[in-house]
Amino acid sequence: MSGGVEITLDHPIESDGVTHNVITVRPPTAEDFRRARRGNFTRYARGMALAAIVTGCSRDVLRKMEEADAAKVGDFLLRHSA
Repeated sequence: MSGGVEITLDHPIESDGVTHNVITVRPPTAEDFRRARRGNFTRYARGMALAAIVTGCSRDVLRKMEEADAAKVGDFLLRHSA
């Protein structure tokens, strides 16, 4: 499996007194997909769960992302999910 990449956020996120300027995301595994499906019935909830798993970020941090930054993470996941 290829390693993760650092995605620089155009709009840093502050959560619990910590500023996040960069998020590291790694390619998802089959187990990651299985875990993301568990108990998450909507497509949004599954996507949020998968992003949390592969970035190690809390859902709170991910929810605070600007759309352009979230799209960078989403694009990475799409490229590595085929």
